[in-house]
Amino acid sequence: MTPSYIKFSDERNKKYSIKTIIAEEDGRRYVIKEPIFPEGIEHIDNIVRNFSLLQKYYDNIRICPVRKEGSRLLFEYIEGKSLLSCYRECMEHNDASEYENWLINHKNYVSGNKENQCVFHCSPKSEEMFGDLAFLEGAKGIQVANFDATASNIIISNGGPVFVDYEWVCDFPIPEELAIYYGVRDSYLHLPELEGFYSFQKAMEFLGIKSNLESLQEAHIRFFKGVIEEKDGRSFAEQKALGLKGKRSIQEYVEENQRIRVEWEKCAGHWKESCDEGQRLREENQKIREEWEKCARYWKESCDEGQRLREESERAHEEWKKCLKRFEELNQKYQQLEAEYEGIINSRRWKIINLLKGGKK
Repeated sequence: MTPSYIKFSDERNKKYSIKTIIAEEDGRRYVIKEPIFPEGIEHIDNIVRNFSLLQKYYDNIRICPVRKEGSRLLFEYIEGKSLLSCYRECMEHNDASEYENWLINHKNYVSGNKENQCVFHCSPKSEEMFGDLAFLEGAKGIQVANFDATASNIIISNGGPVFVDYEWVCDFPIPEELAIYYGVRDSYLHLPELEGFYSFQKAMEFLGIKSNLESLQEAHIRFFKGVIEEKDGRSFAEQKALGLKGKRSIQEYVEENQRIRVEWEKCAGHWKESCDEGQRLREENQKIREEWEKCARYWKESCDEGQRLREESERAHEEWKKCLKRFEELNQKYQQLEAEYEGIINSRRWKIINLLKGGKK
């Protein structure tokens, strides 16, 4: 085979480091993947297993066929354009409606068929790969996920969409929102101009992603760290970046200095805006404090007035009780006098006196 493209993904953990080759033989092109280190053989075997796993749950998209020859994998070379190219075309034509159509398609490609739907519950496997996903407990999930379903790995061919890469397949339930988040987020990393055309925040809202994006990003970072770091925390990606750092020309230093100056001016502008905003917030805080003090004063006055009214009410109640007692005493005296009066006028002596005075008998 005659190679036309070679890519080394050796910045990863040794067991995930692979070499990708596009080669041609007898007029046909193939994509070849092979491990860079002996530790990567298991990862190659898992990719073959992933092909079979995805067949059941992703009948809405074709899975690029693969076969193993020795320690390497041979994939068909799929003709067409990537979903990322479709996104780029929408941006170039300022066609938000078509972009949204592709976003919906992308979401469906990530989610798979109805049989793949489930309720997500945290598990040791999900925690090992993504960390704590308790904030998504009970959310909509997918039983098997092609976590490599980025726009770059989906080719729109004449025969329909195709997964051309499926290195990272979760054979355990994961939250659907996390899979969609990563699949779409990767497009904005490879094509940052998309943010000005159709912001990532807007894309997530359009796709119904309700989870906190920072939490989803933390889960993605946890996954990424698992790919590139060894168990002891060392990362060959950092070592490789340092090793590839060579000498630079004076022009490169001038250009870098210019970039730094531009960034510094931006930072200075942001700092001034922050200071102005800080002053505005301080003034607003002072107004709020003054209003609070007024309310506190009114509240105290209301409490004092309430206390005065309660005391006055208690005094009035005491006066009322005294009056009531006096009334009862007078009423009792009145009844006593009335009884005495009745006794007198009904006595024999009173009747004789009344008779002598010429009164009625």
